[in-house]
Amino acid sequence: MADAVIKMKVMPEEADADFDALKAKLVELAKKFESIGAPEFSEEPIGFGLKALIYKIVVNEEKGTSALEDEISAMDEVQSAQVISFSRTMG
Repeated sequence: MADAVIKMKVMPEEADADFDALKAKLVELAKKFESIGAPEFSEEPIGFGLKALIYKIVVNEEKGTSALEDEISAMDEVQSAQVISFSRTMG
């Protein structure tokens, strides 16, 4: 079975969101989804001081994206989570 590289845009609830705390929660979530390797993070400026957190994770493709999106969106400090890319890799 192939692995999936999932890249998500995570929009914080507040412009002054604590990205370090959010990243820590997303690292724990990666463990729950049996991530292959450590997740990667980058920040994307949106405007007016607001930034999105870009979250990249590699999981078995059978895990899909819906449950991951739902779990991230349910976090108190997250306004929304959206898959921006999904690609398969054979290892």
